[in-house]
Amino acid sequence: MRTVKILAEYINGNELVRFDNIGLTFIPGQSGFTSSGCSEFNAGEILNGWNFQSTAGVTSVANEGNPPNCIRIADAGGGLTLATAPPKFTGNWSGGSGDIRFDLKVTTSLTQKVLAPFLIRISGPNGSAEIAMTEAWIDSIRNKWYSFQFPLGDSAWELKSGTWQGLLQQVFDVKLYLEFYDGTAETMFFDNFCLTLLTGNKPNFTGSSLLRFYPNPTKGEINLQHVYDKLTLFDLHG
Repeated sequence: MRTVKILAEYINGNELVRFDNIGLTFIPGQSGFTSSGCSEFNAGEILNGWNFQSTAGVTSVANEGNPPNCIRIADAGGGLTLATAPPKFTGNWSGGSGDIRFDLKVTTSLTQKVLAPFLIRISGPNGSAEIAMTEAWIDSIRNKWYSFQFPLGDSAWELKSGTWQGLLQQVFDVKLYLEFYDGTAETMFFDNFCLTLLTGNKPNFTGSSLLRFYPNPTKGEINLQHVYDKLTLFDLHG
């Protein structure tokens, strides 16, 4: 269970509702995140459990992506677009190393950039940490795809509260601000959000995480969708 909602509408018309003493009599358990997980937003996955706030609509599209199939987010006035990762990415991230990766693209004719409070934020009862958006990154995603990669090490993040090790032991929330220009004439595209944890400097591969690369076919760059300590190319032809 991730969210508890209380409906506070009891009368047809104007009313004033007050809340008090809301709490739990227990500490919710949190499972450990193991190996790797991705939201690739393939056909049929729709939003893959993600929640988006302050948008004019979120849809799954097949004619965009890196590779095709991704999430398209229409901008809305009155607030910055905020994405919250599904529960499958939360839990115990400690005990090794790893990284977070995702692809972004924004199509717009606007020119005035917006630096949101953060690009990505992880938080839990033992602390929080962020990575700030930069104008250079906004330039990198303007009308083209750009792949972000952030290692799960304290030197890559700005610790806002608590301790790094304490935070990784209980990551309850992962959020991204997906707002980059001042105005509503922008469309964001979001794809391939992946969290990979390494234990003992070796990736734990399961199921479909064995080996994924794109684009295929290609005449130039090949992207491998995982984390490897060492890669050796024995043969490449075709």
